[in-house]
Amino acid sequence: MNSEAMCEGGERQDGVTMTEGRVLLMGCGILRQEVRYLIDKNNWPVDTIFFDSALHCEFDKLSHCLTTGLCKHAGREVVVFYGACHPLMERILDEAHTFRTEGQNCVDMLLGNELFTRELVAGAFFLLEEWSHRWEYVVTKSFGTTNWEVIREMFGGDRKYLL
Repeated sequence: MNSEAMCEGGERQDGVTMTEGRVLLMGCGILRQEVRYLIDKNNWPVDTIFFDSALHCEFDKLSHCLTTGLCKHAGREVVVFYGACHPLMERILDEAHTFRTEGQNCVDMLLGNELFTRELVAGAFFLLEEWSHRWEYVVTKSFGTTNWEVIREMFGGDRKYLL
């Protein structure tokens, strides 16, 4: 998938019409279902744009999609739904005069820092549904296809259970 397709794919609103005066949540699609559920359940006045969850494997594409989206919606109240998924994340946000949700990554945001840290220390390997369906794509985007033993060791290493 090219970067434009990943960015354009993020423009789908899951049936939600963009409305002036509503907060815009722009971010990673890894927790799209959970976030949409909370917005709908609580009837929050929030519009959403979700980008492909594999973008964090390609920093240039993540930066492009995020900065393009932020520029396109300059003037709106925007909250960015990402962890520290890009080494220049804070600078990108500062330049756009916005901020991101708290948490170092999506699992930290989903579980809360206390539970995330406790499970991480206990040896959990966190696997979210979307990535379980796209595992090979995500892993090969990050590490290529030639080092499966290294990849297995890196993801298995000190992890004791799947969560």
